[in-house]
Amino acid sequence: MKKRSFSFKWIARWLLAVGLLYGAYRFAIQALSYEGLSALSYLLPAAAQLISAVILIAPELAHCVAGIISKPFTSLFLPDEKFSRPSLSYILARKYAREMRYQEAVVEYLQIIKHYPREREPYEEIIRIANLVGDTQTAAKFQKKLHKQNRLAVATHKTKPIT
Repeated sequence: MKKRSFSFKWIARWLLAVGLLYGAYRFAIQALSYEGLSALSYLLPAAAQLISAVILIAPELAHCVAGIISKPFTSLFLPDEKFSRPSLSYILARKYAREMRYQEAVVEYLQIIKHYPREREPYEEIIRIANLVGDTQTAAKFQKKLHKQNRLAVATHKTKPIT
């Protein structure tokens, strides 16, 4: 069993943690003398000092605490699993079409249609690719689907009367 040696860093970290805990205690006591939102100006520093002290005492908790704190901010830029469909992007499909990898492009456009059936562009691109390859059956099939989609869009679109 390895014997743990006490170093200056360890002692300094514990002393700082004790100081932070005392500061959190003082802020919490001060917050109790106020009501409503005025107490918040004392509770926030108390919470910050408490979290800092816990991290100093047990540094392995830093990753857990950082994950909890950063989750709301990262979900703004990197959506969670809450969304039922991926974000709309034509980048990969267009890249495949430019490189004349038509089969892969059609697969990507079909994925877009699967998740976003009201988008017009993937239908048009599949029709264009099918005509380039000479597959008139597929072009006609997707032309019908596009026409049907346009009719549904017109039927459900409510126009406002001009006054």
